[in-house]
Amino acid sequence: MKHSSLYIIILPLLLLLVATLSVFPFYQYYIDPDAVGYLSVAERYAKGDGYHAINGYWSPWSCWLTAVLIKGGMASFKAGILINTLGASGFLIASHFLFRKFLSNTTLIGLLNATLALFLVYAIFKQSFADLWSFFFLLVIVLSLMHPRFFQRTWLWCCVGILGALAFMAKAYAFPYVILLVSTITIVIIRKEQPAFALKTGLKVVATTLGTMLLFSLPWLVALHQKYGMWTTGTAGTLNLSWYLIGHPYYKEGIQLLVPPNSVDALMYWEDPYLSNGATPHFWNSPSLFFLQIVRVGYNVLKAFMSMNEISAFFLPTALMYVFVLSKKHQSDSIWSPLIIPAWAFVLFPLGYILIHFESRYLWFLLPFSLLMVGIVYEYYGHQCSRLLRNVFLLVVCLSYWSFPVWEMKALYRSGEPEYQLSKQLREAAINGSFATNISQSKDMQKVMRLAWFSKNPYYYMPTQPLHSELLLQELERYHIKYYFHFDAPGTIANYQLCDRQGKPFPTVFIDSTKMGLQVFQLHDEPR
Repeated sequence: MKHSSLYIIILPLLLLLVATLSVFPFYQYYIDPDAVGYLSVAERYAKGDGYHAINGYWSPWSCWLTAVLIKGGMASFKAGILINTLGASGFLIASHFLFRKFLSNTTLIGLLNATLALFLVYAIFKQSFADLWSFFFLLVIVLSLMHPRFFQRTWLWCCVGILGALAFMAKAYAFPYVILLVSTITIVIIRKEQPAFALKTGLKVVATTLGTMLLFSLPWLVALHQKYGMWTTGTAGTLNLSWYLIGHPYYKEGIQLLVPPNSVDALMYWEDPYLSNGATPHFWNSPSLFFLQIVRVGYNVLKAFMSMNEISAFFLPTALMYVFVLSKKHQSDSIWSPLIIPAWAFVLFPLGYILIHFESRYLWFLLPFSLLMVGIVYEYYGHQCSRLLRNVFLLVVCLSYWSFPVWEMKALYRSGEPEYQLSKQLREAAINGSFATNISQSKDMQKVMRLAWFSKNPYYYMPTQPLHSELLLQELERYHIKYYFHFDAPGTIANYQLCDRQGKPFPTVFIDSTKMGLQVFQLHDEPR
């Protein structure tokens, strides 16, 4: 890289770091449900609780790195954001090398880098763990596959295998994706790019690459086997595939109204949901479920289009252009021919999510590929219109990639701060112990999870409302729960009263009618 062009990556990288640091005070309390799980696991690693820290639902890579900072004295969430920022920085740098591989206009590359950098500021806070580190490793894999002598260099095969293992440690979805990507690219090279490329060599490439990935992943796979008693790359895929197909989880026998935390010192079941889960129906279990899966796929395809439009109005057109690249046979001097590997990386990545669920964050890995296509169109076809027109168009396109992040950051502004302040009030009122609430499965449940995290009080989750108060009392007694948190509409005067079987009211030990409308009833004096 020429020193004169270093600014096109250094400045966007500084922009990412400075912007993240600047907005942190306004988003330091937004802990999404996934972050509660990851942070709980990271804290277990920091405390040396290896057995309970091993987790099939929350991938270990970010947890390990975060645990190191926690061990050094840093606050958990701040440590998680710092580690996530490092992953985003790596992803930005890898994206820069992708742009340089195909584009020559340094100003254009700098603009694309800046566009991605500002998007990543949003991504760092929106999804505090796993995704960005996995995307970084996967993008380096794609760059390695594009090395002109990849198929002649055994050490490159091994490097891709190691990177695949790291991507898997960061997010379990990377494991099947790397297998599919490496196998597909090798077949494509054999059949199209190098007709004389021997099948034997192709098999050697796949076997060496994937064998190395499996070898470096093996210690973690063994750890999961020892904990869960089965060979698995993770429990997230199995659980999510079942949950989204049926529409809800089935809990283990014995779990009725309340779902208890996984272990004595856990905050809630979400730390390791597999331990609380019962049956996991899948589409291959019955014809009706197979039909339901077809319906689900159709719905997810619509969700995929919606997710693309959330990222940018120009994301779908760039996606279609990558499909066009794969659908045509191009001459070696065509501008589209070198894009064959990025095109396969782009098209293959969303396939696994089509079966389960779709959100725009599942497409973040494809952002640099989408921006690359924008840059290619600008460089090769921009001369057909005036300089002013093409520059205005380029600016509009780049701004479109910021529109949804700005909208989301506005919605997340100081999100979680009421729960943090309320947890301080609970501690000052000596509210310390296990609790259940009247909040069932809803967006408000996320607030309760944050409240449990900030206050460090074990939370017994209630998926559905009880049919009658007797069942609620039975469950509260069964788990010897200390408090019942009842939420009214914020700003209202609490007038609910929880009574025992004799009609005697439980004492109200806390009322907050101005923040979240919380009224706390103490059920007994002993801790959980």
